[in-house]
Amino acid sequence: MSAVLIRVAPSAADALTATQRQWRLTATPGLEYAIFGGQQMALLPDETRPGTFRLEYLGFTAVGYASAAAAKEAADEFALTVLRRLFVLVNSRVMS
Repeated sequence: MSAVLIRVAPSAADALTATQRQWRLTATPGLEYAIFGGQQMALLPDETRPGTFRLEYLGFTAVGYASAAAAKEAADEFALTVLRRLFVLVNSRVMS
């Protein structure tokens, strides 16, 4: 069996080589984003819970942060939690 070669797709190269975990403002007021593991995470006010903030990453949302600073502080762990959940989903399908 030959070894499989995994390469970075040209469309993903910029995100994977970008500075990770550096928050950037956008043109949309209140919206910031950072790259975690080559994927964009968004930080924005939570309209369903006024005065709080939420994080969005790879289809998952974490809500209830009292401030943008609190959300940014929790972002690393949120990203890892999401990636662990995705790993479990993939692994459970491989094992069945």
